[in-house]
Amino acid sequence: MLSTRLDMAEKAYTQLVHRREGGRLRRFLVLRPFGPALEFDDMDHPPELPAYDAARDLAPRTPQFVEHTLTANERGKGGRPGLPVVTGALAVDCDLSGACCSQYPVIPATPEESRRAVDALKRFEPGKPPMKPEDGFAPSTLGRRDLLTPILEGDGCTFLTGEGCRIHKLAGAAAKPWTCRQYPLQVVHCGNQFEVSILPQCACAARTVHRSEDADEWPTNPLQGLTTVPQVPPQVRVDDARSLPRAGYLEWARALADVLTVPGMDPVRILESATTSLRVPGGTLTDAWLRTLQTRMTSEAARLETYLDPAGPQPKGARWAAKLAEGLLRKPHPKPVPSANDGLVFALAFRAHLLLELPSLAATLCDLTRIARLASLARAMTPADKVDARLESTTLLLYLWATTRWPVASEKT
Repeated sequence: MLSTRLDMAEKAYTQLVHRREGGRLRRFLVLRPFGPALEFDDMDHPPELPAYDAARDLAPRTPQFVEHTLTANERGKGGRPGLPVVTGALAVDCDLSGACCSQYPVIPATPEESRRAVDALKRFEPGKPPMKPEDGFAPSTLGRRDLLTPILEGDGCTFLTGEGCRIHKLAGAAAKPWTCRQYPLQVVHCGNQFEVSILPQCACAARTVHRSEDADEWPTNPLQGLTTVPQVPPQVRVDDARSLPRAGYLEWARALADVLTVPGMDPVRILESATTSLRVPGGTLTDAWLRTLQTRMTSEAARLETYLDPAGPQPKGARWAAKLAEGLLRKPHPKPVPSANDGLVFALAFRAHLLLELPSLAATLCDLTRIARLASLARAMTPADKVDARLESTTLLLYLWATTRWPVASEKT
């Protein structure tokens, strides 16, 4: 049974990370989602993979989203989707901090995108590296030369500078890989329409989020480049015994998002009210949970440092969260420090349907409430931007929740 799970994990979750360090290109084979990383030299002779029970990590993180393959009618004609597109009233801008360009070690790109990006740079800065696509991009999957990712340099993408993306600055957004152009856009199929929002896991979401009904701030065709999108299922699971029809869930989630955008609203209170309305447990910061968080984040930081720069935002962020949990285990807790934009960040989370990222609404609401509490307490202790200026407390906690072995409420402990 274990070997079967490992075979599935190797096929579905193995990725390559390439990091240039001191003129040498280091290659790592990483077992996803949270497995170990092995350094190796020969792409044609990868190392034997260690035992890793991916099912243990994946089961409590099984999303409620359904993967939906877009039909020709849904794609529409003339660059306009075939279903109505709803964007909501919140938008964000890029603050050029490079947070997202440093947080994700694998960014999907195609050979054509790699050639376009490098050719554009050669036109504007002839003679400067990278001179060839393979100097800036490398395979992201064993045995697949058509699936690429930018090479890392320092603690981020090789094209990242102190003024943001070098490709974007010199040649414009169209020269970047499609994944970079679209991030952090989230497109969700909601039955009779597409809802377009912003994933709130980048610091930009907290620093630049604003109310906007301006259609020019959104792509004219958000489906461009997509073959599948997440879909809200016909029945949304509340807990082990109850579910909501899609229409009921959408009405409830949209109403909460609207309330969270009201100035002065405390997101912790709103999320507590949401748990009450669904009659599910709230997200309290118990000592047992904080100890688990401290242990997990310490372990995650050590794992990430095996293949990423220890000065990068991922390892530093995980160590920051471990220190936060350690500090909160000492009583009493400090007085929470709210942020004027926290409500808007959690409104983005609701509009992007992060509520469906775990097997039940009860689990996700519990986690989001804990994150809201932690962010307010972190600002009274050591905010994330004091550890790394690119980071921000609330969005970093959401990022760690989504990308590491964060102790989620759906785990059976």
